[in-house]
Formats: sequence, structure tokens, C-alpha cells
Amino acid sequence: MTKTIRLATQADNNDLLSLTGETMPGMMSISQDYSPNFFDATHIHGDNVFTVVCDNEGELMLKGTIASSVGFLNGEKKKIGYLGGLHTSDKYRGTIFLPKSFVKLNQIRDRSVPFYFTTIVSANENAQTLLEKKRSFMPTYDYVADLSIFVMKAKTAKHSPSVRQASEGDLDELVAFYNSHAPSRNGFYDVGSSLERNELFDLIPADFLVYDDGKIRGALAQWNQQETRRLHVNSYSVPGNILRHSWNATLGMAKWPTFPKPNEALDISYGSFMLAQDDNQDITSALINSAIASSPSEYILFGSTNTDRNLALLQSYRTYEYKSKVYAVTFEDDKVTFDNRPIHLEVGML
Repeated sequence: MTKTIRLATQADNNDLLSLTGETMPGMMSISQDYSPNFFDATHIHGDNVFTVVCDNEGELMLKGTIASSVGFLNGEKKKIGYLGGLHTSDKYRGTIFLPKSFVKLNQIRDRSVPFYFTTIVSANENAQTLLEKKRSFMPTYDYVADLSIFVMKAKTAKHSPSVRQASEGDLDELVAFYNSHAPSRNGFYDVGSSLERNELFDLIPADFLVYDDGKIRGALAQWNQQETRRLHVNSYSVPGNILRHSWNATLGMAKWPTFPKPNEALDISYGSFMLAQDDNQDITSALINSAIASSPSEYILFGSTNTDRNLALLQSYRTYEYKSKVYAVTFEDDKVTFDNRPIHLEVGML
């Protein structure tokens, strides 16, 4: 049989959707649905996106996506990468084609990108063991932080009077706010420049909530991706199913998010690109409350690493916390050093 490692094309769309639809392990197995077009959805991962596949005579064995965009590293604008969507079909797990695929990724990647963030679900210990082991034919995976994704139920908080929806008239001030405060976090996307060019994915100023007391001092975007990407809960483990029923019958009756039925799609938006002047927790709390109160979706997702003081604030809400580990992936002799600024991964871009 002939096996080829190559860049994915539109002809692979249906097979890629099938691979994407396989579940991520854990007590609650989750998959991402990119239908109807896998390639239309992957733009959320960055500005330059490529997907590599291993093709076994027309059958896709595995896939992985590599992306890069401009963000902030140690206070300066740099190209920052993202490596994600790495998935091997159950039929081909344990083969040599995973490391060979990394060789292909290394060949096509932008050499000016020094590292790639990637996340591995905390429950997926097998993947962590496999990828953390240093081998000559694999890139280096260096652990940098824990990432928590928080699922919150909409309409369970009160809107802050200091928070309002932004408009086109706020564009210049919103751009200035992000240009001033985004460097405070390592990995934060260059929102200001993208907004100014009208190239911030499909987001416009009206998608932002701003904390305004005469001047914009905080902002976040309400990013709904339902037209391009949806999250599904595919199944539960036995302990997970027990927890689902007990949680829904107790906490789920008290404004906490409920666990959906198996094979149910989640109606979600992302609380994205959240920043507050001087990391003011009152401003951050007002933004979170207002996003929950005004979310157009049933659920809203926020994210924070354990290096960020927003973690404790988000944990104080009625929420379900989904944990992953964050790695900096480097190829060949590339090196990356983070200073003491918080690590930020934009959940809406993962």
C-alpha cells in the first residue's frame, strides 16, 4: 500500500470532517464539527493555516493543522504559531506516520515562527506521554501552563451599567486600547492592528462589549462561531454519566450550566480577547457579567491559564471547568523564552 504525507485539499473535505468528528477522550468526550466545509472553519486558528494529512490510498490516517499569526511575546509583536487538530484514526494509532507527519509540518512551516502553542486535554495522558518524550525525529514539547475553559450559562448574571456594546464610532479608541494593553500578555493576538484593517476574523466593533467610564478601560468580544464550527458532546464515560445526572438534578437547577445529552450540539459563544486596564478585577468582573447577561447563545465560554490572575475570578462563577495542558512546540534549534507576563491562549482560536 502507498502512504503519502501531503497538504490537504478541498477534495479531502468529507474525510477531514469525519476525522474531526472523532472524540477527544475524557469523562466527557467532545468533538468539533466543522461542517459543511472544513477549510472555511480553520481560518479561526490564525492568519496562515495549513493542514497536513497522511493518505493511505485515499483513506486519511491522520491530520494536523499548523497556523501562525501576529501576537505579543515579551511585550513585542512577534509571529506566534498554533499547532492543533492533531488526530489519528483509531485504526492507525501507534503507527510511525505521526512522527513522519511532523517532518512534513516542519517542511512547510514559516521559518520566522519560533514556536507553536498547542494544547492537550488533561485527561489524555497517553498523548502527553507520547509527545513530551524527547526524540530526534519529533519536535520538542515544553510544558508552559495549564489552561482552563469555563462553560457558563447565559442570562445568569446582571449586566453592568458601566459596560456597553461598542459601535463603529469606537473603532479608533478600541484599537488604541488593545494596542496599549495587549502586550501585557504573552501570546495575546494583535487585535488592534487586525481591527484597524477590518481583518479580525468575522468580528466588527459591534461584537465587542466595552467598559466605559468616559474612556474605554476594558473590552471583550462576543464571538459566535456557529456558522463555521460547533462543539458536540459525543459520549460520557460511566463515571461521567453518573456525574451528568446528579449535577443536572442539583446544580443544574440553580443556574449552573447543565451537561447536555450525548450527541447534542452546544449553543455557544466565546468570551474572547478579554482585557482590562491594569488587570483591574472589578472591570474584568463587569465585562464577564455583562457578557453572560447579554450572550446570544445558551452558553458562553471563557479561558484562562494558571499564570493569569483572571483564573481565580472565573472560578468564582457558576461554571464547569474543562482543563488542558499548554505546550510550546519547537522544531530543530528554535528556542522560546517567556518573561513573567501571563500566558494567554485565545479559546476562540483553539
